[in-house]
Amino acid sequence: MEHGGQPLRWLPGDLPIFVWLDPNLTEAWLDAWAWARQQYNKLVGFELFASGLIPTDAAPMPDPENLPDGAAWIRMGGPDMPKTHAHTMHTYARETGRIKSALVEVPDIDEKETQRGVMVHGLGHVLGLDHDEQRASIMYPVLQQRPQTVTEADIERLRKHYKRG
Repeated sequence: MEHGGQPLRWLPGDLPIFVWLDPNLTEAWLDAWAWARQQYNKLVGFELFASGLIPTDAAPMPDPENLPDGAAWIRMGGPDMPKTHAHTMHTYARETGRIKSALVEVPDIDEKETQRGVMVHGLGHVLGLDHDEQRASIMYPVLQQRPQTVTEADIERLRKHYKRG
């Protein structure tokens, strides 16, 4: 993803990204989050995502529309959200492309493999990756025609994006 020719990315000091998890996420979505987090962290070889936190009275959730820098929020989408994809939004510095925070809304679906694929794809957007026209990429835009896991090509793209490896 770019803005004004600047690639959108988190700065090294912003990693790992702290993730708030919507208390309305189902157990299956929480499992998909944990699996996707592990995929990225293990395969890339450095920690992109910190463990997630479900808000409680002791640790309340900040306003999802005004997240603190260095944080992402994964929440259930509304009832009108299509069941075919997630939505990802960023706040970022226009001058540098530095991502400050991100919000992912996931659809109300129950299929485990689809949830994993949607979560990995959505987290790719959180990291600043745009859609890829290669069907072998998790960032291919059509859910039913892409792999449901991170591929070596996706990992190389992330390493280049973050200038590691």
